Amino acid sequence: VGDALEQADGAERLALIRYLGEIGDRRAVTELCSLLGAVSDAEGAAVTEALRQAGATAIPALCRMLGEGRTNAEDHAVRLLGEIGDGRCAVA
Repeated sequence: VGDALEQADGAERLALIRYLGEIGDRRAVTELCSLLGAVSDAEGAAVTEALRQAGATAIPALCRMLGEGRTNAEDHAVRLLGEIGDGRCAVA
């Protein structure tokens, strides 16, 4: 999947991102998280929506992103965790 995302562009890449959200398994979520904060605005919106669609499946991967040092990606991860509404990553 990663190779297909790297080789795709434009509408094809957006379709792949949306498809990963529909699949919603851990591998798909991992691919989506790798794109979070590192793509164009249109692709970023599609990645965010795809992770939102994955819901609770995305939580472990989003939690792992915190503290990685990718500030933009971490900001997106925090917002998504808040939207999904799971407290597993909440600070005590």
